[in-house]
Amino acid sequence: MKIGYKMVMATCGASSLFSTAFLGDGINTMMPWLVALTLVVLTDLVAGCRKSLKLGIHVSLSTAARETMGKLVVYWAFVLMVASIEVATGHKYNIAMWGCLLICAFEGLSIVGNILKPMGIDLSLGNIISATLQRVFGMSSRQAGKVAKDESVEIIKKREEKKWNQRKSK
Repeated sequence: MKIGYKMVMATCGASSLFSTAFLGDGINTMMPWLVALTLVVLTDLVAGCRKSLKLGIHVSLSTAARETMGKLVVYWAFVLMVASIEVATGHKYNIAMWGCLLICAFEGLSIVGNILKPMGIDLSLGNIISATLQRVFGMSSRQAGKVAKDESVEIIKKREEKKWNQRKSK
């Protein structure tokens, strides 16, 4: 059975109407989240540069920009995915909002961690979980206080230098 030229063109035309409407709705859904995530990532970049300056760690602008661009690509792809899912579900579940707020929370933790690291407070997800578990299971406040101590500034500085020096050698 041969499908005629008019039938193929009619099918393509009809499907292009639906796909254009879907893409337009997807762009309207994802645009505010792209802007929000971009601003959060740029804030993380500024906080990371501030941290490096305060700790005396040399980080090249190209390395920092490359890391930031990598994050943006991943996060924009994530926004595209959750916005497409939200449009496909008819905006019933606010998937784009919750997904993007989750990413903003992770980046927010990174921003706060970058601000606090020069003060000797290593606010990482592992330390937060460790402190929470210590408090939940009734360990002493001295053990939970290991999250913020003076000698941890040197540990943070060594870890950051190792991290950025490994990136240079690649």
